[in-house]
Amino acid sequence: MLSSAIRVGWGRNLFAGWMLAFCCSVHAWAGEASSLGATASSNAREDDELEDLEHLPAFNVKADRLEEFGFRAGGMIAIPGPSYAWVREVFPNTAASKAGLRPGDIILKVDGKKRSLFSLMRADKAQDKKWAELAAGKKSVSWVFEVRDPVTKETRTVTMIVPSPAPHWGSVMWSTPEGRTPAVVKESGPLAGRAAEILDNGIWTKWEGVAFLNVPKTEKAPVLGYEWRIVEGAERHRMWVTQQRGKTEIVFERRSPVIGNVLFLTTPAGMLANTRYSPPKKNKKMKLSSEELEAAFQTEMDFWLTKVGRVSGRWPFEALSGAGGAGDIAIVRRDIQESTAVVAVRSASFLALPVAEEAQRAMFADALGKVGADAECWAYTEISRGFGDDRVTTVRIDPSKPEAERSTLLMVDGKKPGAAVFQQWRDEGRGVPETLGELPEISSVVDVNDVRVFADEARAVVFELPLKTTSAEFPSDKVQALFRVNKAQRAFENFSVKLREAVRVAGVAKVTDAGFEVRFQSFDPALAPQPVLLKTGGAARVLLVKLKRGFETKRTDFVRVLPFEEEATRVE
Repeated sequence: MLSSAIRVGWGRNLFAGWMLAFCCSVHAWAGEASSLGATASSNAREDDELEDLEHLPAFNVKADRLEEFGFRAGGMIAIPGPSYAWVREVFPNTAASKAGLRPGDIILKVDGKKRSLFSLMRADKAQDKKWAELAAGKKSVSWVFEVRDPVTKETRTVTMIVPSPAPHWGSVMWSTPEGRTPAVVKESGPLAGRAAEILDNGIWTKWEGVAFLNVPKTEKAPVLGYEWRIVEGAERHRMWVTQQRGKTEIVFERRSPVIGNVLFLTTPAGMLANTRYSPPKKNKKMKLSSEELEAAFQTEMDFWLTKVGRVSGRWPFEALSGAGGAGDIAIVRRDIQESTAVVAVRSASFLALPVAEEAQRAMFADALGKVGADAECWAYTEISRGFGDDRVTTVRIDPSKPEAERSTLLMVDGKKPGAAVFQQWRDEGRGVPETLGELPEISSVVDVNDVRVFADEARAVVFELPLKTTSAEFPSDKVQALFRVNKAQRAFENFSVKLREAVRVAGVAKVTDAGFEVRFQSFDPALAPQPVLLKTGGAARVLLVKLKRGFETKRTDFVRVLPFEEEATRVE
């Protein structure tokens, strides 16, 4: 049986998430083909993976800093085989680190319920509820994970509680991470002192570019280390240190829109052992000679030795120039960081379209503002089929009921479910309503400052917007994003993202079709329209094999209700 697996994280952006879920499947298909003899690309890049960051930092309504739970997660989609989620990073002096959560831990259950990889896409929503409980005055909030150690296979329960005793991550003054044994770097050299400081203060991390360290690509024995990241404008610097393999190993990383992404492997002695280079997205053909890579390594080493130190006292390392910004020094979201560095390429057909007039831009802005409105005020029936799932489930969702009773499984494949099927549905976390109604920050995916008119029809205007940025395999000029806005309602009727033409992925896969569509329907002219369809998927050819993946959710039988905690009444 062919098998392969790829890494995928989840984030708050559902709009991009489903498109990228298909792209992940394409990578997996390509992996399957490589097991037949095709050569996998040696230029696999970390910036092609999705990332998430669990609400760091968090603030309450009074703008007082709340303590973060303090972990970052990723996941594995295996085709075929089980998909699962793991802990990618644990931040020092947070609820996660105090509770004993470890990078590499495989997440089995959340708050006592078994969660699938795709159900964990709602982890951000769960954390939102935790913050809401604190903001409402609850004295403490817990988040319980059942996890499995990937090496020992030991299963344990980790209970994260906020607020937790000081010290806290991101406090006004930095405190040495609680419970961490001081590092001893036996090797001598110019980097020995800085390496020890990273080990003593850094973020505990699972290394995911393992091939660079010449170890097997497996999640059974993850390589753990400590790192720190500093951002200066569009430049990102990272220093990662591990002693897991009986010696001190150091990786420098520099991300730049000018030179691209470079990894350097070294030791406390400061000798360059290995490099990995990826050119910038705007200049795919750019190459660096061995002399240029050596010079870049010396520059990066000099940065960490002479241009980093204590500035505000809030962090153990900051850019002495002050350009990094103390508040974001170690917790910068990639989509925010790269938005200033990467300019989306416009296709010729897009540039030929007329720029939207001021009144048209205002109409689009009104429609954008209505996305997700009133989602908690509608009960509906949802029929869905997911990626890799042949079952068709029918669920009634009613926000007027307590959360435990909000979702009712009505049918599976057109039949009333038995007790075993119902329990499996619950264990998979499907008793929690999906977030189709909570459509995302569209402005984080498309450039809302460049709105063009694709078509001006009698009852609607179809706008086209460019993607801000995308992966190397799916350049933005190869993707078309269209938004149909009803003129009378000033609200979306639908929007879609699709490939303009076939693209090649991972060297051996040709994606012939990929995209998604969201449709809306108005049930009351005075209220925002609700999403009634989410459809996504695509097709690809890997060697001589044609493959398809798809997902579809439909919503019907809408009834206006009052959210729970109020008397639930139907609006006739």
